[in-house]
Amino acid sequence: MLALLWSRSDEQLVRRVLAGRRNDFGFLVQRHLPAVLSVARGHLKNTSDADDVAQESFLAAYQKLDTLRTPEKFAGWLLAIVRNTALNWQRRHKDEVPLEEGVLASLHQETVAPDRKEMQEMLHKTLMELPLESREVLLMHYYGGCSLREIAAASGISRDAAAKRLQRSREALGVEFLKLVPEARPASELKQTARM
Repeated sequence: MLALLWSRSDEQLVRRVLAGRRNDFGFLVQRHLPAVLSVARGHLKNTSDADDVAQESFLAAYQKLDTLRTPEKFAGWLLAIVRNTALNWQRRHKDEVPLEEGVLASLHQETVAPDRKEMQEMLHKTLMELPLESREVLLMHYYGGCSLREIAAASGISRDAAAKRLQRSREALGVEFLKLVPEARPASELKQTARM
């Protein structure tokens, strides 16, 4: 029975939930959790806040499910809720001092070699400085494990457009990241930086 439920489309699951099978919403949560967390983390620098936004977004989606006119577009509708929830979260918490991401990471991860930790921090910093659209697509693909088809559906664009957006985002991340890595800079650029 569970295998049959997992094979159902979003549209079928939404219709089942609306017909009174409320527990089927759990399948939608499990299916879309990686993408939801990716979008939330694209907006918020604090992982704990992003987790709270994800939870708040799923609750809002469940409560508003009867307003969804096109159940086959559940993924895009859900990610729109996540984006709005994240923006509202930022407004409500803008005056709070966030717990440092590094402190959170040290609480939840094993010890990482110092050079690798430095690279991870540089990559995270670079990623968070990219435009939101680029951050979202990179996080959805690499963190959330979303396919191009899933990114396209969630973003309301074609698969080809999603592929192009991912490619451009990768390039932008690479260019910005390499600016932070002294070993990756051309020697002429390093000499100019040293003279300044």
